[in-house]
Amino acid sequence: MKLNNRCWLLPVALMSMLLGSGCEKPGAYVPGELVVSFKQGVSQEQVALLAKEVDAEVGNQVEGTNIYLFSFASDSKATAAIDILKQKASVESVFRNIKFTVPEPE
Repeated sequence: MKLNNRCWLLPVALMSMLLGSGCEKPGAYVPGELVVSFKQGVSQEQVALLAKEVDAEVGNQVEGTNIYLFSFASDSKATAAIDILKQKASVESVFRNIKFTVPEPE
């Protein structure tokens, strides 16, 4: 089975969230930011239109993927956008931008 570039990203992020490994504290996230993964074939123009629909700014894109950072004016706007984005056919997943720290080598 051939894996595309983003197949590893979501499971790693989810496992890190579940285990708490590398998180500043359980449930810590960047207020007003969401990580949105789009289905294959969704264009940057479609991403921009959807961001505008939920009143977000499109931030960085994970290189080689269809994963983008959406930034909102407030955390309450980001919270409201989660349900809207999850209902869109073009959206694969949406989750908070979890805070991670890199542990110092021993």
